[in-house]
This record gives sequence, structure tokens and C-alpha cells, in this order.
Amino acid sequence: MTSARTFESIVIIFNPNSTEERLGRVERPVLVARGSRDPIAARSWCQRLAAIAPEGRFLEIPGKPHVVQHGAPVRMAAGILAISRV
Repeated sequence: MTSARTFESIVIIFNPNSTEERLGRVERPVLVARGSRDPIAARSWCQRLAAIAPEGRFLEIPGKPHVVQHGAPVRMAAGILAISRV
């Protein structure tokens, strides 16, 4: 059984507008990463998210699908290290 509070959390997480609104208030570097073969997180949406975050960066890893951190952990780590030096 799903509680109302859990359902509300799920709606907030999967509401793109909510994500965009919250990202605009993040005061730390943000890395938005996707694989170039990702059928779920569209390039345009990921680029928009990176642009909304005050210190946002976009990283697209060629040839990788969704959950890119599992398919390209070294490239993801390099991206994270790059924004941590901002």
C-alpha cells in the first residue's frame, strides 16, 4: 500500500517542472549527464536542466544508453571531478 506522502514524493520527482524549478535554486555545481543513446532523458531536456542550474554543466557520453554512470564510470568520474574544481 502506498501512502499519500509517498505518492506525493513520487509525483514531485517525476514532474519535470518541479525538477526545473528546484534546479534553479541549487547553489552548488550540477552535472547533468546522459548517454547519446539514452531513450529516456532527451538531449534537449538535459541541456535545459544544465542551463537552468546556476552552475550547471552538461555532459553527453557517446554511444552509451540510459544510466550512463554504469556504462561509463570513468567518464562520469572525470565529469564529476571537473565540476568539483569550479
